Amino acid sequence: GAGGEGAGRNWFDRIEISGLIEIEAMHQQADYSDPATADEEESDIDLATVEVAMDAAISDHVDGHVLFKYEEDDLFVDEGFVTLSGKDRFPVFLTAGRQYLPFGNYESHFVTDPLTLVLGETNDGAVVVGSSFAGDTVEISAGLFNGAVNENGDDDVVDSVVAAVSFQPFESIMMGVSYTSNLISSDGFSEAVVTGSGTVTDMVGGWSAFVTASFLERFTFIAEYTAAMDHFKAGEIYDPADTQDRKPAAWNLELGASVLENLELAIGYGGSDDGGA
Repeated sequence: GAGGEGAGRNWFDRIEISGLIEIEAMHQQADYSDPATADEEESDIDLATVEVAMDAAISDHVDGHVLFKYEEDDLFVDEGFVTLSGKDRFPVFLTAGRQYLPFGNYESHFVTDPLTLVLGETNDGAVVVGSSFAGDTVEISAGLFNGAVNENGDDDVVDSVVAAVSFQPFESIMMGVSYTSNLISSDGFSEAVVTGSGTVTDMVGGWSAFVTASFLERFTFIAEYTAAMDHFKAGEIYDPADTQDRKPAAWNLELGASVLENLELAIGYGGSDDGGA
């Protein structure tokens, strides 16, 4: 059909395929101040990531998305969800399936992940609803998910929540805050649980805030902070012999400058508290 949307078009007109290939070459050197610790040097060239995404306009208000990913010698489905949206008529969306939850922003100029992402990024099966308004300058979202880590004795049910709000007061500035009731279930941080049961005594929430600003038509500044809202009990994360409660936090600061049309230079500084190794 001509000029139609969704079911009114041929199937090959309603599917979009895109992809990504990343090759990484790296060299790193660690010089330890402790003479008893041997310095380390490492270098490598490898296929880091392959992504193939398929997006389908199932109907006027229903879209499907699947992302296949190859990373660290594994091939898997990274994302797979269906989105119901009211479009311009009713600017509310509902996304159900495996997705990256709206906690944190994790924008970066660099190949290596910022520590905020290592602490907070969460990919899980979830239902997320959201809306944008004020000319798309404000977006809010909230969702429910199960979580990879539970409290001791709790049933394995969908009882974790996530919420986020972002706003763009000026064209050159984007900022936002987000909350999760289950920080330990993030992709990277969940691996820090060392209890035999794989659970924790009390579920600990997390919060995150970010700001990204462009100025002088050349520079981009990124700042983000992610942290637990309470302490994990001693011996639950990192090391079972730990004698201290832990309240992890991470931050990332970056400044990038466009030197030429196709060349950008950036410098970054990040750190963490109670971040384990």
